[in-house]
Amino acid sequence: MRISSPTTRARVTASWQALASGVLAGGLVSTLVGVPVLLTRLPASGGALVGAALAGGGWAAGVAYAALLAVVSFRSRWPRRVTARTFVVLGAGLVGRRPSRALAARLRRAADLWRRAGGQGSICVTGGQGPDEECSEASAMAHYLVAQLGVPPAAIVLEDQATTTRENLGYCRQLLAAVPAAQVAIVTNSFHTVRTARLAAQLWPGVRVVGAPTTWWYLPYATARELAGLLAQDTVTRRILGAWLGCGAVAAVAWLAGR
Repeated sequence: MRISSPTTRARVTASWQALASGVLAGGLVSTLVGVPVLLTRLPASGGALVGAALAGGGWAAGVAYAALLAVVSFRSRWPRRVTARTFVVLGAGLVGRRPSRALAARLRRAADLWRRAGGQGSICVTGGQGPDEECSEASAMAHYLVAQLGVPPAAIVLEDQATTTRENLGYCRQLLAAVPAAQVAIVTNSFHTVRTARLAAQLWPGVRVVGAPTTWWYLPYATARELAGLLAQDTVTRRILGAWLGCGAVAAVAWLAGR
């Protein structure tokens, strides 16, 4: 069967991505579930109890990672219905003066949503120039939208000073102050949506966060990196994960000690 529609191709790609990531997550969970089975062979000595605590904490961490991986695997297809008319595309790395593969996926997603919304709003591209980049991310993104995706220059708003996701959101909120938050959607890669949504809730309440497809083989690494970033910026997440790891460690020790 030949797939000619770009939208259909994107959906098929997202489906395969979700399936592959789900398989990876399932394999990880299956491995972690096997840890208690291995512990049955350990004697209930002090060293074994320490090992059980580490294994239990590691098991809990793996489950948390697998859960986040499952969430971001499907984020590129959620929310299915986007009512926004203005789209903010967060910057990412460049290859020379061209968007990286991840950034190009964000731009394609934004252009597709913008057209579905009637092309009456705008696309705001945000990203400054890194020390190893030849131009600002915003300028490279704008050029890609015009040259590769056919978006008219008049529909593009540039923000070329931000160097972090927090700055992306803060500066764009100022630029788009006249646009109601309910009509704005932040576009980023699926693996980045959870952390972006947490920041957006603080800095720009009311906006939606939309995920763009991520290459399936890159998703596990990107998700691990995002989990680290989420822990670094969010106290509540750190406390919840810390409690979860502690419960896993205590449960493993109690189980082994009771053998």
